[in-house]
Order: sequence, then structure tokens, then C-alpha cells
Amino acid sequence: MKKILLIAAICGMTFTAFSQAENYRMVKVDLGMLYAVPGTGFDAGIGFFLEPKFNITDNIAAGLRWESALLAAVDAKGNAKAAALGSWSLTGDYYVGTSYVRP
Repeated sequence: MKKILLIAAICGMTFTAFSQAENYRMVKVDLGMLYAVPGTGFDAGIGFFLEPKFNITDNIAAGLRWESALLAAVDAKGNAKAAALGSWSLTGDYYVGTSYVRP
């Protein structure tokens, strides 16, 4: 009888150890647009970003963010100039709690 209880307890702990939260996804991708406001030399711009993330656990994610923006300006004489710029950065997220709404 003790062996059966021991085997049942081990099986119960094994199933509990492999359970995950309902909202866990291994890979997540964020995509969006942005409005660029440069310091000098250009009027304004528009851009976008792409950020794939790998969830290490349900609360910790690591990713790589790529942003790109197109800036433009027109001077008083009607001459136009444009520039494109981009950046890469490593990101890390820590999510508080395990519910669907997490800050």
C-alpha cells in the first residue's frame, strides 16, 4: 500500500511540475508604427518597429527589437531632403503575476 501511495505522489508531482500558465506562448512578436520627432535638421518622420520575443518562463522574455524611421524636411526655397535611420537593440521583459492582464 505504501508503494502505491509513493508512486501516486511522484506521478502527481510530475504532472504539477510540467504544468504551465494558460497564457504562456513560447514566441511572441510585437509590431507597430511610430512618429519620429528629430532634434534638428528635419521636420518629422514616420517609422515602424518589429520585436520578436522568446519567453524563457511565463514571467521572463528576451527579444531583439528593430526600429526604422524615415525623416523628411522642406526648406523655405522648396528644397526637400530625406534620411532613413534604424537601430537594433536587445530587450528583456519581466511580467508581474500570471493573469491575462500583467503590467
